[in-house]
Amino acid sequence: MAALPTSAGPLSRYLQQQAEARILRQDLLHALRTGILNALAQTALFSEAERVRASASVHECEQVAQLQRWYCNVHQLYQERLASLYLPYAGRLGLYAPVQPLMWIA
Repeated sequence: MAALPTSAGPLSRYLQQQAEARILRQDLLHALRTGILNALAQTALFSEAERVRASASVHECEQVAQLQRWYCNVHQLYQERLASLYLPYAGRLGLYAPVQPLMWIA
């Protein structure tokens, strides 16, 4: 059976653009998933239950917009929890003393 000749017409260009868009979308989904899961995994600021729930949801999601929202929310929550670890030092200078969570204490 002979192979179909390749064409450089509008349909061929359209199909090529669709294939490239599919690859870019998969790369973007992978990057967003990795960013979310890395933020959750590399810190003691999130509980194991939060990590498990997030991991299941992130791997099931195929929508770029929803993963972008989750990415922003996870990083915002990370910043809020990190900021809550700093207590104002009892002095006029307004210095902050870092306080480590119990999970980091050896």
